[in-house]
Amino acid sequence: METKKETYSQNNRRIAKNTLMLYIRMLLIMGVTLYTSRVVLNQLGVEDYGIYNAVGGVVIALAFLNGAMAQSTQRFLSFEIGRDNGNVSSVFNSAVIIHFIIGIGILFLAETLGIWLVNDYLEYPAEKRSAVSVLYQMSILTFFISVVQVPFNAAIIAREKMQIYAYFSVIEALLKLGAALSLAVVPGNTLVAYGFLIMLMTFINALMYIVYCYKTFPECRFRFEWNKPLLKKMLGFSVWNSLGHLVFSLKSQGLNIILNIFFGPLVNAAYSIALQVNNAICSFNQNFMTALNPQIVKTYAGNERDAFVSLVFRGCKISFFLILVISFPVLLNTSYILGIWLKNPPQNSIGFVQLIIINSLIESFTYTIGTAIQAKGKIRNYQLFVSGVNLLMLPISFILFKAGLNFYWGLYVLIVTSCASLIVRLFFLKKLLYISIKDYFQSVILKAAVILFISVIILLFLGKFTRPSIGNYFVLTFVGECLLFIVIWYCGLVRSERGFFINFIKEKIR
Repeated sequence: METKKETYSQNNRRIAKNTLMLYIRMLLIMGVTLYTSRVVLNQLGVEDYGIYNAVGGVVIALAFLNGAMAQSTQRFLSFEIGRDNGNVSSVFNSAVIIHFIIGIGILFLAETLGIWLVNDYLEYPAEKRSAVSVLYQMSILTFFISVVQVPFNAAIIAREKMQIYAYFSVIEALLKLGAALSLAVVPGNTLVAYGFLIMLMTFINALMYIVYCYKTFPECRFRFEWNKPLLKKMLGFSVWNSLGHLVFSLKSQGLNIILNIFFGPLVNAAYSIALQVNNAICSFNQNFMTALNPQIVKTYAGNERDAFVSLVFRGCKISFFLILVISFPVLLNTSYILGIWLKNPPQNSIGFVQLIIINSLIESFTYTIGTAIQAKGKIRNYQLFVSGVNLLMLPISFILFKAGLNFYWGLYVLIVTSCASLIVRLFFLKKLLYISIKDYFQSVILKAAVILFISVIILLFLGKFTRPSIGNYFVLTFVGECLLFIVIWYCGLVRSERGFFINFIKEKIR
C-alpha cells in the first residue's frame, strides 16, 4: 500500500513532467503560429486579413464564456476523480449537455445581434458583402464546434494526460498552417476559402479529441442524463466563474478604450505592445498552472489537507519565480528588446511594458488561490468581491485622466487594485479554507520579497554595463539569469523542493 509520502512524491513528479510537456507544446505552437500568421497575411493581403479578423472577432467576443465553462468543467471532473467512488460519468454527461445548450445560445446571439453588428457597423468594401456573409456563417459554425469540444479537452486535462493534450494542440496548429499554405493553390475567393478550411480543420481537431476520449476514458461515452441538481450546481458555478473571466476582459479592454478617449491611438499602440509582451511572458506560467490545477482540486477532494495547502503555497511561489525569470531579459533592457522586435516601437511602450510586468508579478500570487477556492466550490461571494475590486480601476482611471494626470496612471491604478484584490483573495482563503494568512506571508510573500529585492539589485548592477550590442546583451542576460537562479535556489526554495528538482533531473538524464 502506498504511503502518503510516496503519493505526494508521485504527484510532484507528475506535475513537473506535465509542465515540461506543456512548455514543449507552447514553444512548438508559438513558432508554428507566428509563421502561420505571416503566411495568411501574405496570401490574403492586408485588407482581407483585416476583414477576417474583424468578422471572426464578433464571434470570439463571446469566448470568455467558453473559457469560463472549460475551467468549470475541468474543476468538476478533477473533483470527482479525486473523490473515492466519484461519479465522473455523470459530471461529463452534464457538461456535454450544458455546452450544447451554450452552443445553441451562442448561435442564436450570433444570428441576431452578431449579424446586426456585421452588417451595420463593420467597415469593409461593398463588393465583399457576400463574401463577408459567408465567412461570418462559417465563423459561427467553427466557434460552435469549439464549444461542443470543450468537455473532451477538459477530460484530458483533468486526467492529466498532458502528453496527449500537447500532441493534439500541435496537430491543430499544423492543420491551421496547412490551411494557410493551401491558399496558394485554392481557386476562387481566398477569404471564403480560408474560412472554410479553418472550419474543416476545427472539425477534424474536435473529432480527434472526441474519438480519443471515447476510447480511453469510460466516463466519456456520452448518454443523455438529465441530472437536474448537478446541472444546476455546475451552471451556478459556471455563471459566477464567468463573472471573473468577464471582468478580466473588461480590465484590459476597458482601460484600452479609456486610454483611447483621453490620449488617442498612439497610446493605444503602446499599451497593445505591452499586452503582447505580457501575454508571451505569462504563457509560460499558464502552462505550469494547467499542470498544477488538477492536483490542487484532487488533493482537496481527497481530503489531503497538508498536500493541498503545500500545493497552493508552492504554486503561488513558483508562479512568481517563473514570471520573474522570464521577464528578467525584458526588464534588463526593455528599450533594446523592443527595438530588435519592432525596430520603431511606439512611443511610451517601454514604460507600459515595465509597469504591466510589475502588475503580472503581483497577480502571480493569486493564481493558485483562485484554484483552491474553486476546489471548495463556494465562489459566489468570492467572485463578487474580487470582481468589484478589480472593476474599480476603470472609474478611478477615468477620474484621474479627467483631472489631467498622464496615461501611466492607468497602470498605477491597475497595480494598486491588483494588490487590493490579493488582500481580498487572502481573506476568502482564510474564511473558506481556514488557511492562515500569516503562514501564507511567511511561506510565499516574504520569500518572494527577498528574491525581488536581490533581483532589483542585479538589474541595477548589470544595467550599468548594457550596450547596444547583441553579444553584450546576451552575455549580461546569461550572467543575470544564472545569478537569479542561484538566488531562487538557495533563498526561494526549501530543502524538500530542491531535492525534488534534483531527483526529477536525475530521472530525466538516466
